[in-house]
Amino acid sequence: MVLSEIKINKINETERAGFAPLPGPLQLNVAGPESHGRESVHEWYPPEKRINKSLALTPMVTGFTLIEIILYIGLASFILLSVSVLLGTVLVSRVKGGVAQEIEQQGIQVMQIMTQSIRNAENILSPLPGLSESVLSLDVASEPEPIIFDVLSEAVRVSEDGSSFLPLTSSRVKVSNLTFQNVSRAGTPGVIRIKFDLSYKNPENRPEFTYLRTFYASAAIR
Repeated sequence: MVLSEIKINKINETERAGFAPLPGPLQLNVAGPESHGRESVHEWYPPEKRINKSLALTPMVTGFTLIEIILYIGLASFILLSVSVLLGTVLVSRVKGGVAQEIEQQGIQVMQIMTQSIRNAENILSPLPGLSESVLSLDVASEPEPIIFDVLSEAVRVSEDGSSFLPLTSSRVKVSNLTFQNVSRAGTPGVIRIKFDLSYKNPENRPEFTYLRTFYASAAIR
C-alpha cells in the first residue's frame, strides 16, 4: 500500500522535543490507490499505551474477601447455635414431661392400692385413733396375716403375710414423708388419711429430672 498523505493531528511540540510519551493515540489519515481517493483514519498507539488483547479478553477471577468469609462463618455459627439450643430445649422438655408422667402414674397407683386395701379391711390395727405413723397395719378377713404398708430405702412396700415385702414404687423414684393418720371417730368403722411425697431420683441435680409431687388421700372402712 502506498501512502499518499499522512497527517499527524495530535503531536505536542514540547513532547516531541523532550521525547515524552504520547498521552493518546495518533490519528493517521491514509489515502492509497485502493481507497479511490477516500481517506481512512487509523489510530496508532505508542508501545507503553498498547493493551495486550489476550489479557484484555481474560475473564476476571472472582472470589471471597476476608470480610465476606468472616460474615459467612459468623452467620453459619449463629444458625448452628440456634438449632442446637432449639434441639436442646425440645429434648429437655421431653425429659421433663416423661419424669412428671412417671411420678404421677406411680403416685396414683400406690394411692389406689392403699385406699382399696383400707376399704376392704375389717379393722385398723395401727395407727390408733388420733395418731400418725409411717406404718399402716390392716386386719383383713380374707388374709390370715395383716396387710402392712411401710417405707424403706425410699420405696413404699406392702406385705400380706407379715414377713415378705414387695415394693410398690420403682427404683427410679423415691418416697419421703409417708404418713398414715388415723382420723377415726368413736362409733365409726375407721378412716385413714394418707400423705407422701414422691420425686424422681436425681443424684446429679440435673434440672430436667427435678420434680416433686405431694399426694393426699383418705379412705374409710366399708
